[in-house]
Amino acid sequence: ITEYSTGNTMSNSQKKLSPEPDLRVASLVLKEGFKALATHPPTRPEQLTTPQLKALSTSARSDYNLRRRAYHANYGPIKTPMLINANETIDMVYECGVDKRGDKVRDSVIISASPGLGKTTMVVDYAQRIFNAQRAELGDYLPSTDAEHIPVVYISIPSNPSPKAIDEAICRFFGAPLSGNEATLLARAQDHVLSCATVLVVVDEVQFIDATTPSGRRSINHLKSLTNHLPATFIFVGTGLFDAKDPYNEERSHNLVTQMSRRWTPIGFRGFGLKNEEQQQQWHDTLLTVERDLLLVHKHPGMLAVNLAEYLFARSSGHINSLMSLIARGSRKAIATGQECLTQDLLDTIAIDAEAERQRKGYLAEIESGAIGSKHLKSRARGSKKATVAS
Repeated sequence: ITEYSTGNTMSNSQKKLSPEPDLRVASLVLKEGFKALATHPPTRPEQLTTPQLKALSTSARSDYNLRRRAYHANYGPIKTPMLINANETIDMVYECGVDKRGDKVRDSVIISASPGLGKTTMVVDYAQRIFNAQRAELGDYLPSTDAEHIPVVYISIPSNPSPKAIDEAICRFFGAPLSGNEATLLARAQDHVLSCATVLVVVDEVQFIDATTPSGRRSINHLKSLTNHLPATFIFVGTGLFDAKDPYNEERSHNLVTQMSRRWTPIGFRGFGLKNEEQQQQWHDTLLTVERDLLLVHKHPGMLAVNLAEYLFARSSGHINSLMSLIARGSRKAIATGQECLTQDLLDTIAIDAEAERQRKGYLAEIESGAIGSKHLKSRARGSKKATVAS
């Protein structure tokens, strides 16, 4: 890394003069952006009452509303049972690999799910926690070389990539030059991973590798080679990488999965459901969590989890990304109009992603027919609410 050490080391005076980053333009695929996002988690403004909100000056209220809007837009991830299990699996693979010697290959994790289920959000959150924990333990700069300590690399696979494109993505993350042939870029990428003490590499959008092309097959072999030779745990993320019902079915798996069948641990994500009591309880608990953390002055117990449970499921198709988009946009309008709570009438005016809107009528019909629903949870929640009010 000495050839490019200028980009990875700073003087003591430079280290003290770190301006506040603009997180709206921070990019995960660049080390500066990843570091800024990891070290500046969303902060929750205080919850105000109606009198407190009315007592604010015009400028103070405007500032409070802006901070609420930013919080709602960046809220999450929500610790659902599926997310907790996924985190535990990744932790197990990562921690078992950290202490392996250089002659032992670390295992990898492959996460596959349909779009909108929160897989990337979960992985990014996990990677940011590893980044912060490693920097807290070993420092921002490595004592032996004074090179910047970069525990995590995050890259997003471009469409139909070549091995050179993958190495360019790694070099771009570090801010290293992109010039040179394939061998030069590979050596440069490996040099930075080693010299910056990287322990975790996240490779997103793996489905863009087309295993039917010579370039795609070379890219898969290249990723396998990187996992062999770099002392880091790899997390591969994508859509349709394996059969959701049988992740060990090689005949229906992406070629990357079959190539690493003895080294990868599969994690699948599913959407929420309302077909049985367990699914309904998970949906109810998720809505309770969101309801609790919303910063709306007129929110009330059961606003989401009781009054809007089935409606929100129909609007989001049980996909967490669609749900959170609807909640964030609805909250913004509730604040702007002064309504300060979420109702079906308000949310009916909010448009979200096309796929959720396309499936909306079908789910509403299933709920109306009784094929899916959450009636027993509604009655249970109302009973708890009445007991709380009575006490």
